[in-house]
Amino acid sequence: MPEAARTADVFPPLADHDVIRLGGQAAVIVPVEEFTRLRQAALHTRFLRAQAAGETSRMTVEEFIDSSDLPETEKQRLRDVPITRAAQG
Repeated sequence: MPEAARTADVFPPLADHDVIRLGGQAAVIVPVEEFTRLRQAALHTRFLRAQAAGETSRMTVEEFIDSSDLPETEKQRLRDVPITRAAQG
């Protein structure tokens, strides 16, 4: 699917939502599911920009856990989570 088509699906028409005023600013009321989808789209876009600029790196889950400043008990708790991704690495 072309990028433009995927982007168009993410942003619903404004007419589908109520617009209210809060502190002199316009705000839109959206369902939580829609807000979550929009936030994920924004975060993914930020990641893609960083990736294109060479500002990201890939690491395995284990490498991430080892490089974190988490206490050992939290690191072990993360290691105990079953991996549910199709491919690791």
